[in-house]
Amino acid sequence: SNFVNRNQYETIANGPSPPPRSHGALKRLGVVTLSLCIASLAFAFVTHNSHVGEAPLDKFTVSSTALEEEGVCGAGYTKLVMKEITTHTLSSLYLDLKGSKKHEASDVIVDPKSGSYLAITDNLWSVFSVSETMAEMSASNVLYGDPERVEGEDSGYEALFLFDDKLYVVRESVKDAGGVYNAYIEELELSQDDDSYEVRRICRTDFSFEGDSKGFEGAVALRGGDGEMYVLGLCEGNHCREGKKGKDRGNGKVVVMRKVLEKDVDGAEQCRYETVSQLDIPSSANFQDYSAINLRGDRVMISSQEESAVWIGKLVNEAAVFDPQTSHLSGDRVLFFPRDSSCHHIYCNIEGVAWLDDEGHRIVAVSDKMKSKGKQNPRCLQKDQSIHIFALP
Repeated sequence: SNFVNRNQYETIANGPSPPPRSHGALKRLGVVTLSLCIASLAFAFVTHNSHVGEAPLDKFTVSSTALEEEGVCGAGYTKLVMKEITTHTLSSLYLDLKGSKKHEASDVIVDPKSGSYLAITDNLWSVFSVSETMAEMSASNVLYGDPERVEGEDSGYEALFLFDDKLYVVRESVKDAGGVYNAYIEELELSQDDDSYEVRRICRTDFSFEGDSKGFEGAVALRGGDGEMYVLGLCEGNHCREGKKGKDRGNGKVVVMRKVLEKDVDGAEQCRYETVSQLDIPSSANFQDYSAINLRGDRVMISSQEESAVWIGKLVNEAAVFDPQTSHLSGDRVLFFPRDSSCHHIYCNIEGVAWLDDEGHRIVAVSDKMKSKGKQNPRCLQKDQSIHIFALP
């Protein structure tokens, strides 16, 4: 818009020419007109840079992926977005939190025998058992183990899985004396008499990482056609890398490992997980990060914290049984966790997911603690440090 001068005003006006205006009046009219033009431009900018009919995205909103632009926040919302069934803050479930205050949940699984949920956090050394009913402040929910088992050190627990009735937890990435970062897998036995557990075995993985922040973020185990147990470790970063390379969307990796038992020079048994192969996650999982993996039958689910979404596909076994050299992942379905009324993320820190039924209609998930120091929007606090159940569309 341009300033409106006196001649323009007289030309535009209908009827008799208005009486002469003073220089001050014309100046004020010009200022008002300029203000209106600036306001119009600002409105146009906001409208262009926001979802239709919604508040503009702010600095805390994760950048939209191509999938979102194609309809998650529009007409396709009901077909692409899950519906929350229930949410419980972890601290609301236990009579005795054993002095713990922060519960940075990192993974969850379903115990097929009891139907209860088992969860871990990356800051505590405990195993959280939650009854099927998720009753709050209930003795049916048990916190196993000492949260401060190793004083002054976070557990780094990022994944857990069951195999042959044994419970395994994975420490994401730990620096050894030589400066090398590897994951460690602990075999735990939960006590049937009290709320303790015993560490039966600790094994290092051969696969190494660039640092301690982008290691194995999820894991599952299955039996191969040769009868061996294979562990599938989900890398958090793309290409199993950190930094810029780790954010190279659509290049997720799953590392296939098997346990090797050896004797040291003194004859004592040692264990490690050797790398056998890697599985590529299809590029339809166009994620910046990967936070959990779960397997039920041949149905696979992989979550992303940054995208607040899950990829759903299948583990394809060419020989009807798992073969680390020929089996692969396939699929292209992506679903999103619920958004607020402006289509902003509210489940900002999903770190663990697991199937609840064979039909694939419901899942359980856990959320990490909201990032502090202004790194995340305050809306993220509402669902953090919690366990959730969702219905899939």
